Amino acid sequence: MKRRLISFIVPVFNEEDNAGPLAAKLDEIMRPLSERYDYELIFTDNRSEDRTWEKIHELALKNHHVRAFRFSRNFGYQRSVL
Repeated sequence: MKRRLISFIVPVFNEEDNAGPLAAKLDEIMRPLSERYDYELIFTDNRSEDRTWEKIHELALKNHHVRAFRFSRNFGYQRSVL
């Protein structure tokens, strides 16, 4: 049976303390569903001024479900999901 992919797109701006806990909680939620669904957590960083980019980039290196993108400037969360 082919697993369906669920994509969670999360725009971030100065969220260095929240990205890790979000990824951990999503792993916890999705684990029981892993036979039916695969997932990806896509962080779009709107050029944060703190260590958000470093944190989400590190998460992406450690967790194959996490993807991290950094914009050249702050485009706003509305455009971040596009």
